[in-house]
Amino acid sequence: MRPAELSDDHTGVMPVVRHAITFLRDSGRAPVLAACVYPTAPFLRAGSLDRAMEELKRTDADFVLSVTSFEYPVQRALKLDEGGRLRFAQPEFALTRSQDLEHRYHDAGQFFAGRAAAMMEYDAVLFARCLPLVIPRDEAVDIDTEEDWQFAGKLHALRHE
Repeated sequence: MRPAELSDDHTGVMPVVRHAITFLRDSGRAPVLAACVYPTAPFLRAGSLDRAMEELKRTDADFVLSVTSFEYPVQRALKLDEGGRLRFAQPEFALTRSQDLEHRYHDAGQFFAGRAAAMMEYDAVLFARCLPLVIPRDEAVDIDTEEDWQFAGKLHALRHE
């Protein structure tokens, strides 16, 4: 069980992971590798975790993070100016064809895996040597909102028709 100071809505994930690793070490079961799986990732596949662990064993990476590609080029993102009008966030890409823009990725919200020693040292996986595990977008559903929940339900229904 987590102590109260690690059980509120504002506690980051690394202090919780460190607590779990410390508990295991104190119990004589010190892990070398570990993974943090988020409960809001309903389409996570066991094979993805297996691939992440294999990557850690095969390389000198500290972490492997599940990522997925942005659906649209982020370089073409829009923002609102002070007057509430739309503007390009990066105007230098306004006339660039979308297929010519560099692919970008974001945290898939599924899991990260890593060396227990690195989890004890770093406050975020991207502060260390981190490799991506690219997840297809239709598996990278991270439920944070009611809209996410509705989308996951529709995707689940489509998969089981």
